[in-house]
Amino acid sequence: MLIRRTTTAALALALATGLTACSDATTTPTSTDETSSAPAPAPTDEGDDTSSEDDDTSSDDDETSDDDETSDDGPAADATASALAAIGTAEGETGGEAYEIDDSDDDGTWEVDLRVGDRSVEVTVSPDGATVQGTEEEDLDDEDATALDTVEVTMAEAVATAVQDVGGQLDEAELETEDGEVVWKVDVDTDQDDDLEIMVDAVTGEIVATDS
Repeated sequence: MLIRRTTTAALALALATGLTACSDATTTPTSTDETSSAPAPAPTDEGDDTSSEDDDTSSDDDETSDDDETSDDGPAADATASALAAIGTAEGETGGEAYEIDDSDDDGTWEVDLRVGDRSVEVTVSPDGATVQGTEEEDLDDEDATALDTVEVTMAEAVATAVQDVGGQLDEAELETEDGEVVWKVDVDTDQDDDLEIMVDAVTGEIVATDS
């Protein structure tokens, strides 16, 4: 009987040990399952709000950019651009070489004088510089003809150079001979309401004088 009790006790101890081990093994996965089955945090709208704010900011920037572009397109830029267009239109219409431009009629139209062969042709061009409204022809002055023979820089190029240098808008331009030098005299109305007379060398294209 002693042997049986000892065996029984040993079996009971082994069984208890096995149950304890099983109990531990079972408990650990249960804890893991509870953790994994916990609901994930609900998504928030903070990210969407930030994106929306970014979009609003981008929209504001675009509007500001548009405003800046509008402010740059003032009358000065339009006047010079239309004058240059008028020169191109008159030269294309006559095949001549422009040597004078002004808006003396004060109605927005441009009057462009050109050498066409041995004649001088005055072409009236619309304010936007796109349409010929009339032409007049007369003899070409000898002094103008001699000056034109030396020109290397066109009137359009001289106008662009002068306006770029001082700003403002073109008033008028013409070819002249000053102290034996042929120059383009470009009159510009600046933003400060000061009229400037810029002399551009008709051969080199350099500004040689600026007078107020």
